[in-house]
Amino acid sequence: MQASGLHIATAAGEVAVLGKGLENATSVAFVLRSSPAGPVFTLSLKIPGYLGWLRLSPDGQRLAAVDQYRTVTTFDTTTGQRLPTCDSDGLRTCWDLGWLDRDHLVGIGTKGFRGEPDAEERIVLWDANSGRV
Repeated sequence: MQASGLHIATAAGEVAVLGKGLENATSVAFVLRSSPAGPVFTLSLKIPGYLGWLRLSPDGQRLAAVDQYRTVTTFDTTTGQRLPTCDSDGLRTCWDLGWLDRDHLVGIGTKGFRGEPDAEERIVLWDANSGRV
């Protein structure tokens, strides 16, 4: 979800991430967890590049952040540790992605320029632990 440049991702009502692209080419995301008293801020993440969108894994333990160039960077939402950046596999643009489970992302993207005769639309499966296709 996006509202006025604010990006929001949720997982099972237990974890939420709010992100905002900043003008200095770095973005920030805030991780909140549910508690009996309501949402609790747990940590902030520095995301390289201007934020395009956020996707949380189904269990809320991993975050995929996609920048304006469609680079996919993953994070552990418990520790804040930056995990491997996903290999682009020759994609010029990543149009969307989602988590299959805690360790795997699936995305759709274009190799080349969309609409050009040599462009190819691809579905890519990434291992979030290694960043490899």
